[in-house]
Amino acid sequence: MGRAGGGKGGGEGGGDKERAATIGAAAEAGILAIMPPAPTDRADRDPATRFVLVHTSHAGNVGAAARAIKVMGFAELVLVAPRHADVLCREETVAMASGAADVLVRARVVPTLAAAVRDPGAQYAVVVSPDSERYNSIRRILEAQGFQVLPSVQRIGDAQSEINAVPGIDVIVVNLTSDTTREQIDEIRRNDRLAATPVVALVSGEGYTTLGRIYERDTSTAIRPLGSGEGEIRNTIAGLVERTSGGPFSSQEAQAYRDRALDVMLNLAISGNAVLSVSDASETLIASLESSNPIIRLRVAEILSYVNNERVQIALADMAMNANLSEGER
Repeated sequence: MGRAGGGKGGGEGGGDKERAATIGAAAEAGILAIMPPAPTDRADRDPATRFVLVHTSHAGNVGAAARAIKVMGFAELVLVAPRHADVLCREETVAMASGAADVLVRARVVPTLAAAVRDPGAQYAVVVSPDSERYNSIRRILEAQGFQVLPSVQRIGDAQSEINAVPGIDVIVVNLTSDTTREQIDEIRRNDRLAATPVVALVSGEGYTTLGRIYERDTSTAIRPLGSGEGEIRNTIAGLVERTSGGPFSSQEAQAYRDRALDVMLNLAISGNAVLSVSDASETLIASLESSNPIIRLRVAEILSYVNNERVQIALADMAMNANLSEGER
């Protein structure tokens, strides 16, 4: 794909041509966004507009998209489970984003599109360890940082059903032998729901040195000695989450992101998009039918009404029946 917006537009006409070129580049890169009509003054552009790239595989596309976003006067880019966790710092990305480094710096990486439909500030963690005492020790550290920790597992695959039941996993802590640790990290990176999730691995002896060399350039993986104290583990988790995803969403930001994600998913549902199928997020959306916010329940129900799935339709029927019962009691 060619560099977006090559050359400066002369006067108003040049700006229109440049905008058209960058919109084309953005579309080619697979950007999903709810975009308002183009304002005449860039100062009038909606600062909350966010562009989302889903499952990107080519670093150049990410860089070109960042450049297109910058030229159009926007600044927010989110990557959903990119193939390469370090895509934002890859040489090709930076080269294609010429003049838009600030967009890359501000960009966020999230595990799933549906992860936006979650309680503001909710964070989930998985601890992979065969040692129950060690699991409980790490769990206490994570809970003190505000994470909800899934039940103990010895391999990441053992937690798949629990992982599917929550909107997204924000960090994984692995406490295994060095060989098994590498196998587990590889398995995590092959999992669509976990590919972009930060991983903290606690290993001992030579394993710490060996794995440290292997993952030293992987910005989403941190290798630490098994004997690390609580303070070091806590700081490593906080630093890694901040570096890879920009840290936890604020309540206001999470709500705005949730609303825009619902808009995107409704558009996908109406269009019947087979590549980005809303049915893939059905479990999370069904869980959102329990939201205390009636507006959210109605918006989620509208999205699910386009999903031809027996479980989904039963959930919608249950919601309608419960609503009728509640009205009858009043």
